[in-house]
Amino acid sequence: MFDTYTLNLTNIVIILISSGVFYSFLKNIGRDEKDEKSFNTMIFALCLFLGFIVSLGISYLSLPEDKILTSNFWD
Repeated sequence: MFDTYTLNLTNIVIILISSGVFYSFLKNIGRDEKDEKSFNTMIFALCLFLGFIVSLGISYLSLPEDKILTSNFWD
């Protein structure tokens, strides 16, 4: 399905860092004083998904350019 995407260490680091950023951002949006130390699994799963999407985007943007055939192939 994703021919250009390979899960390597760089993509794993991108997923983890972006998930951490998304988690800290989303955790601070609905912050209550009583829920300050609670762990929300749904927010964590959403952040992992968003981290994967960010990793896909970075992988797609870093693809090398395709070389278009401009001359006659048969000559």
